Amino acid sequence: ERETFYGFHIHLATERYQELGGREDAYAQTTNRYGDLQGALGCLLQDAGFEPGGPQGSMFLLPPEV
Repeated sequence: ERETFYGFHIHLATERYQELGGREDAYAQTTNRYGDLQGALGCLLQDAGFEPGGPQGSMFLLPPEV
């Protein structure tokens, strides 16, 4: 709480912060689940329950770097 992160981290909506009247995404934890934008997007989609090849198709895939 009230920490500053310089590495990769994930914001979490928590009931505690909602009950205190704070921003839901004010809580975060450091992570090693990703190390770049593509990995962060994959982590987000996985945490949100998106299924690879599901109805959302490839609309969230980033183009390959040129």
